[in-house]
Amino acid sequence: MGYHPTATARSLELIPKRRYQFMNLYLGERDTYGPCMMRGSASTQVSIDYTSTADCLRKLRLAFALVPVLSLICDNTPVFEGKPREHQLVRTDIWQHVDNDRCGLVPDVLDPAFDLRRYAEYILDTVAILIPCHKEQWCYSDRTFGDIYATRTMTRAEVEHAVSMFFTDVRLKTYIEIRPADAMPIPYVIAYAALIKGLFYAPASLDALDELFAEVRRADYLAAQGALMERGYEAEVYGMPVAELCDRVMAIGKDGLAEDEQRFLEPLADLVARRVTLADLAERGEEA
Repeated sequence: MGYHPTATARSLELIPKRRYQFMNLYLGERDTYGPCMMRGSASTQVSIDYTSTADCLRKLRLAFALVPVLSLICDNTPVFEGKPREHQLVRTDIWQHVDNDRCGLVPDVLDPAFDLRRYAEYILDTVAILIPCHKEQWCYSDRTFGDIYATRTMTRAEVEHAVSMFFTDVRLKTYIEIRPADAMPIPYVIAYAALIKGLFYAPASLDALDELFAEVRRADYLAAQGALMERGYEAEVYGMPVAELCDRVMAIGKDGLAEDEQRFLEPLADLVARRVTLADLAERGEEA
């Protein structure tokens, strides 16, 4: 499941790492769900490659545009803090209340003019929380990365650490990390990985996604998340019923796979066809 099915987060021990102790303290003061994210939540993350700056920016934008849809298709959190959920897409709600400076949507990433300089500015203008130090391995800092490294070029390791301190719905490293899905049973994880492959590793799929999400901007993204938490498969997203949008995304993903790979999609495709999620089925006490 996407969240611990019985315990409350604050009753669980934090993984005993110094960096997690600092993160727990900092995020716990930023908003309400930092400790919940760190202790109680579990996700399925799939990473994809890019071949150039242009390819990177294209896939980054499309991955973000897909986040609300993927969140719905992979919703598997029927319980939150030991109680039945109060709305759908609990994972979306958790990440909206961790630290809005470093979570959610990268500013302007859905703008067609977005570039890597703007991504770098976003990273550099945010509080570091942690920086490597010789004495204790990790030291706390409330300065921004830009301030800390203002007088010299960052090393590769320092850059990799800086980007790892952001927890956006899609995260850019030397690969693109797609992060909105809940933890799921293995057949659904395989189906999700196949879907991501079909969407991002076929030129025709990327073209189809470009057309489908050409007009999506920040306001649309945020509205989609709110509508899906409230209404699930009954919601409208990006100007169309989300059920139709999910059908379209699944079809694009299937077309992007080799014929002998398409069968792996079946567990998620079945859920979409039925307009239900794993969380819905768990609430009803039904088998997936």
